[in-house]
Amino acid sequence: TTHSERGHARRERFRRIGIFIETLATANAVNSVVKLAARRPRPFTYDASYDPSAGRLDDQLSYYSGHTSTVAAAVTSAA
Repeated sequence: TTHSERGHARRERFRRIGIFIETLATANAVNSVVKLAARRPRPFTYDASYDPSAGRLDDQLSYYSGHTSTVAAAVTSAA
Protein backbone atom coordinates (compact mmCIF):
# COMPACT_ATOMS: atom_id res chain seq x y z
CA THR A 1 0.00 0.00 0.00
CA THR A 2 1.12 3.50 -0.66
CA HIS A 3 1.46 6.31 1.85
CA SER A 4 -1.67 8.07 0.52
CA GLU A 5 -3.73 4.86 0.79
CA ARG A 6 -2.72 4.46 4.43
CA GLY A 7 -3.59 8.10 5.08
CA HIS A 8 -6.98 7.64 3.44
CA ALA A 9 -7.68 4.49 5.50
CA ARG A 10 -6.70 6.31 8.68
CA ARG A 11 -8.96 9.28 7.89
CA GLU A 12 -11.82 6.89 7.12
CA ARG A 13 -11.29 5.07 10.44
CA PHE A 14 -11.40 8.38 12.38
CA ARG A 15 -14.48 9.46 10.43
CA ARG A 16 -16.28 6.24 11.40
CA ILE A 17 -15.24 6.60 15.04
CA GLY A 18 -16.55 10.17 15.01
CA ILE A 19 -19.88 9.06 13.56
CA PHE A 20 -20.11 6.32 16.19
CA ILE A 21 -19.44 8.74 19.07
CA GLU A 22 -21.85 11.33 17.64
CA THR A 23 -24.56 8.68 17.24
CA LEU A 24 -24.22 7.52 20.85
CA ALA A 25 -24.19 11.08 22.16
CA THR A 26 -27.31 11.96 20.16
CA ALA A 27 -29.14 8.79 21.27
CA ASN A 28 -28.36 9.51 24.92
CA ALA A 29 -29.36 13.18 24.63
CA VAL A 30 -32.68 12.30 22.99
CA ASN A 31 -33.26 9.61 25.62
CA SER A 32 -32.72 12.12 28.43
CA VAL A 33 -35.05 14.71 26.88
CA VAL A 34 -37.82 12.13 26.34
CA LYS A 35 -37.44 10.74 29.88
CA LEU A 36 -37.71 14.23 31.38
CA ALA A 37 -40.67 15.12 29.18
CA ALA A 38 -42.60 11.87 29.72
CA ARG A 39 -41.75 11.42 33.43
CA ARG A 40 -43.18 7.90 33.41
CA PRO A 41 -42.93 6.25 36.85
CA ARG A 42 -40.90 3.09 37.26
CA PRO A 43 -43.00 -0.02 37.89
CA PHE A 44 -42.01 -0.31 41.56
CA THR A 45 -43.62 3.08 42.27
CA TYR A 46 -47.04 1.44 41.79
CA ASP A 47 -46.39 -0.82 44.80
CA ALA A 48 -48.58 0.16 47.76
CA SER A 49 -45.54 0.05 50.07
CA TYR A 50 -43.60 2.57 47.95
CA ASP A 51 -42.80 5.78 49.84
CA PRO A 52 -42.53 8.66 47.35
CA SER A 53 -40.79 10.89 49.89
CA ALA A 54 -37.89 8.40 49.92
CA GLY A 55 -37.72 8.34 46.13
CA ARG A 56 -35.38 10.03 43.72
CA LEU A 57 -35.92 11.95 40.47
CA ASP A 58 -34.85 8.77 38.71
CA ASP A 59 -38.00 7.03 40.04
CA GLN A 60 -40.01 9.02 37.49
CA LEU A 61 -37.77 8.39 34.48
CA SER A 62 -38.78 4.95 33.29
CA TYR A 63 -39.64 5.55 29.63
CA TYR A 64 -37.76 4.50 27.45
CA SER A 65 -34.80 2.22 28.12
CA GLY A 66 -31.49 4.01 27.81
CA HIS A 67 -29.61 0.72 27.61
CA THR A 68 -31.71 -0.51 24.71
CA SER A 69 -31.58 2.77 22.79
CA THR A 70 -27.80 2.96 23.22
CA VAL A 71 -27.29 -0.56 21.90
CA ALA A 72 -29.67 0.09 18.99
CA ALA A 73 -27.79 3.28 18.09
CA ALA A 74 -24.41 1.55 18.37
CA VAL A 75 -25.45 -1.38 16.16
CA THR A 76 -27.05 0.92 13.59
CA SER A 77 -24.02 3.17 13.50
CA ALA A 78 -21.59 0.27 13.17
CA ALA A 79 -23.58 -1.37 10.35
